[in-house]
Amino acid sequence: MSSVAIWRAGVTAALLALAAAVPLTSNATLVHVGVFVLMYVGMAVSWNIFSGFSGYISLGYAIFFGSGLYTVAIFTKHLNLAGSVVFAFLPVGAVVAGLIAIPVGLIALRVRRHTF
Repeated sequence: MSSVAIWRAGVTAALLALAAAVPLTSNATLVHVGVFVLMYVGMAVSWNIFSGFSGYISLGYAIFFGSGLYTVAIFTKHLNLAGSVVFAFLPVGAVVAGLIAIPVGLIALRVRRHTF
């Protein structure tokens, strides 16, 4: 094993240990930042799957991500919810994003080249 591979393995192990210790903290700000990091990781993975593996570039994926999150935010604001109860509304946000994605996807996947 080369020294670069050993260094990468060490950094990966340290990051995994840090990620395992984060949920054990009672610091709400740290948990909040962790949730945002996981959301952006999910968005980056979806970008890689769609654009990297299929070769398409999509500039409108944020519509679906944002519409789902705004749906959850509106529900929780109007129902005066806070804390971990908010996560129960994530499936509602996914359904709304899916309903928006169906007509947009039917149009977008039929065009080619620069108009996509």
